[in-house]
Amino acid sequence: MIQLMVALLHFVAGGIGVALMMGGEYIPSPKLIMLAGSALTLVYYAASFVTKGRSKKIRRLLVFSLTVYISLLLSSYLYSAWTFDKIFSAAMMMKAILFMLLLLSTYGNFLYMRAESSYKKKRGNQRIKEPAQESMYEKWKNRKQEPKQEVMIVLGESTENGE
Repeated sequence: MIQLMVALLHFVAGGIGVALMMGGEYIPSPKLIMLAGSALTLVYYAASFVTKGRSKKIRRLLVFSLTVYISLLLSSYLYSAWTFDKIFSAAMMMKAILFMLLLLSTYGNFLYMRAESSYKKKRGNQRIKEPAQESMYEKWKNRKQEPKQEVMIVLGESTENGE
């Protein structure tokens, strides 16, 4: 339950960051975005370590939130480093890059989920079973039961062969 709350907080914080940056009201520095994303991610992993929860859906939500944070980080960095104000304003470029990165990250997450589910379906049909290892006694017993084989090497024709 704690993991879900932290993952939802992570997701909501990313959504608020996107809304603020797209609106142009507040553009945080890349350091602040990195700090917030790292702190929430560490809190999530600490909660998952303590509760020993391994939910796939919560992990997918966290991965999606992390890709949103990466999009925010890159667009904020572009905003702070943009110097070509005569061609395009820094705010316009930041919004365009943020939009494209969000589309790309959403599509990448969708592809990842589809690939993971199809892989699980394919591997779920196959039963991978390792053969049980024989003990020393079983190996010795099987060796005793094997018929003794004689090795005969025929190099050529002889009168003993009957040919």
